[in-house]
Amino acid sequence: STTVSTTKPPTSTSTSPPTTPVETTTTPTYRPSDGSVYQCEEPGVVDDQEHCNKFWLCKEETEGSGVLESLLYRCPSGYLFSSSILRCKKEEDVTCVNKLESRDILTIQLSEEMLDSFFAKWAV
Repeated sequence: STTVSTTKPPTSTSTSPPTTPVETTTTPTYRPSDGSVYQCEEPGVVDDQEHCNKFWLCKEETEGSGVLESLLYRCPSGYLFSSSILRCKKEEDVTCVNKLESRDILTIQLSEEMLDSFFAKWAV
């Protein structure tokens, strides 16, 4: 009887995908505007570390400029800012330790009626 030995080709252990050219998508680079109180890194809503009823809105000064201005907002009375969902919630639903406001910063007051449209526009 004849024994036929089959030799398998060596299998490569490398699992790297074939090299394809990386697509270059131009992601805008953002920088805070000069004299900004809060140093924004990207557009969106950010909690204010010092006050539970306030938050920052980072938005481009001019569309496409990459320069981000920071605006300080205050939640309506009875609401606190929830950093987990990035919006104002009823204060009984938010745990908070407040500090006294010592900064002299223009703060924009939100009303309860403004909440839904505001966060619908700026939520990421």
